[in-house]
Amino acid sequence: MGREVKKHPIIICRCEDITLDDVEKAIENGYTDLESLKRVLRIGMGPCQGRTCIPLL
Repeated sequence: MGREVKKHPIIICRCEDITLDDVEKAIENGYTDLESLKRVLRIGMGPCQGRTCIPLL
């Protein structure tokens, strides 16, 4: 009877298509600094070089 609400992903890095969930999971797995997040997720490594996503972290 109730309507199911779809959860839309929150995009953090458009260049590399990384969501907030991706970042949260990486942090839960121990990747807590920017350099390790870059290595694991490639966040900040796209064409904009982090100008959009790094401030969101």
